[in-house]
Amino acid sequence: MGRSVSYLKDALKISYINFETEDAVYNEVWEDFKEELIESLIKICPSLDKLHTPVWDGNETRVIVENSHCQIGISEHYGLVSISIRVHTDYRTNENLAINWINQVWPKIDTMITNNYQALKKLGNFSNGEGVFEQIKPKNK
Repeated sequence: MGRSVSYLKDALKISYINFETEDAVYNEVWEDFKEELIESLIKICPSLDKLHTPVWDGNETRVIVENSHCQIGISEHYGLVSISIRVHTDYRTNENLAINWINQVWPKIDTMITNNYQALKKLGNFSNGEGVFEQIKPKNK
């Protein structure tokens, strides 16, 4: 499967999800998916806060939750979704502490994504920049 999707600038970790639905119900299903994802992220990391006003990172990626260490963003392009995390750009953020925190929490987030959604592993890119992915089997809970 060859596709491409945006993700947060300076992302430390990225997970991919196959998200395909009927065009007629796309907006409703997409909004429900985002809300469910946000709830799951906050359940894993209670220090995360939902952003009620969109924070856009470039043209396609939206920051959906953040805390003093990180920002987590989501982007979708033709059924391919990226969930990415980066060090918070706040001037008060200690970068080394934030990177350590991200490295500790991301495996839990990645496992949740793999177990709850159609997670994909990026195998590489074609010369035109299009990504190649394969589906990941759920991890043990």
